[in-house]
Amino acid sequence: MNPVSLILLLIHQVCATVEQIVFKKAADRLGGHALKNPRDLFLFILKAVQMPLIWAGFLLVVGAWVFWFAVLSYLDLNVAVLVDSMQYIMILLASYFLLKEKIGWLRILGTAFILGGVLLVVKG
Repeated sequence: MNPVSLILLLIHQVCATVEQIVFKKAADRLGGHALKNPRDLFLFILKAVQMPLIWAGFLLVVGAWVFWFAVLSYLDLNVAVLVDSMQYIMILLASYFLLKEKIGWLRILGTAFILGGVLLVVKG
């Protein structure tokens, strides 16, 4: 993997990870669990489109997509997708440190296996 593809992939993953954290914070503020009928859904959407966090999340989606497209111009799809699974690790860490979510040992072990698989792909 050349340095340019690695940098593009890292930028993509940072955008995608921050996007997920931003959307989680927005979802927590919106309280979507109270959707019981079409009117509630309409009000939920109306409230969502007025939130700067939602728009920031959409911008991050676009940014992640642009960098992903650039990554695909450098790497084979099977390599790019496997290496992109590093995002699981980044989201796990961001969830723990930024959202204060609890992370169990089985999830940590599973994430370690993902990391091991990614390293095998990168080295292979």
